[in-house]
Amino acid sequence: MKRFLYFCVVLTLFVLVLGCGENKKDGNAKSDNDKVEVNDSEEPGRKQGELYGECYPNGTCNKGLVCDEENNICIKDPGNTEKPDEDSDNTVTPDGGNHETDSDTTAVVTDEDPETPNDSDNLVHQNDEDADTPVAPSDNDTEVPTPDSDTPETPEVTENHRISGHYQIGSGVSGIEAALFECGGTTKIASATTDNSGKYSFNANISATKTYCVKANNFASCFKGMNDHTANISEITNAAYLLDQTCVDIRKSETKVRAYAKLGTGEWLGELDYSKLSGIKEGLKLLSSYLNTTDPQTLSQKIAADVQKTENREFRKF
Repeated sequence: MKRFLYFCVVLTLFVLVLGCGENKKDGNAKSDNDKVEVNDSEEPGRKQGELYGECYPNGTCNKGLVCDEENNICIKDPGNTEKPDEDSDNTVTPDGGNHETDSDTTAVVTDEDPETPNDSDNLVHQNDEDADTPVAPSDNDTEVPTPDSDTPETPEVTENHRISGHYQIGSGVSGIEAALFECGGTTKIASATTDNSGKYSFNANISATKTYCVKANNFASCFKGMNDHTANISEITNAAYLLDQTCVDIRKSETKVRAYAKLGTGEWLGELDYSKLSGIKEGLKLLSSYLNTTDPQTLSQKIAADVQKTENREFRKF
C-alpha cells in the first residue's frame, strides 16, 4: 500500500513538472507572436502628402504620389515611373524620426508646399539667364592678326655684277644706249653707251631669281642668274625675246631659237659672238634678200614667227 502511494506521489510530481514546461513554451510562443509587423499603410505618424499619409486639403500629394480620395491617403501613382519622394526605408523627417517604408532606397523628405516651385523649375530659369549672358572668348577663339598688305616685304638679295656686250646689228653701232631692265619692266636699272666698235659695259645690282634684258635700239638680249654676264645683241637674241617678252620662261624661248638656228654652244644666246658666226651672217643676208628688206627688226620678227611653226617653216633653209 505504501508503495502504491509513493508511486502516485511521484507520478503527480512528474505530471506537474511536465505541465510547467509546456506552459513556458506556450508563453514564449505567445511573446513571439506578439511581434506583429506594422504595415506601411497602417504606420501611425505619417505626415500629410507622404506615402500612406493623409492627402493635402486640396486633394494632392507629394511628387510621385496621388490621393486615394476614397480613403483620403497618398498612394503611389501607377502611371508615374519615377520613385515617390517619400518611398524610402529611412525617411528623414524634420523631427529627426525614422520610419520604415516599402522601398530599399533612401530619400530625403521635406515638407515643401506642392505649389512651391521645385529645384528643376529654378534650374530652367537659371539656364535662361545663362543663355543671355555673353560667353567670354577662349584662347582658341582669339583672332590671329593678318599681316597688313602695306607691310614691306623682306628685301630681295642682290649683288653687284658687271654686264657687258656687243651691239652686232648693222654698221652704225657706236653711240647707242644699252640699258638694263627687269624683263617685262620699264624701270631702267643701269645703262652705258656703245663705243666705236659697238661694245658697252656697266655694273648693276641683280637678283638670282629675276630675268633681265639689255635693250638697245628696241633690240634685246636676255639672261638670268646672279653673276657677271655677257649680253651680245643681235637679230637672233631679239627673236628669242619676241617669243617671250614677259620672260615667263626665257630659257624655253632661247632653246627653240637655238634649235632653229642650229646653235649648240653657249649658255645664253647673248654669249655668242655673231660677228664670228659666218653661217648666221650668211643666213641673215639670204633671208634679207628673200624678204626684200634690210630692216633688222623685220628679220627678227620673221624668224620668231617661223620658229613658232611646227611645220612648213620658210626660212630655216637659210
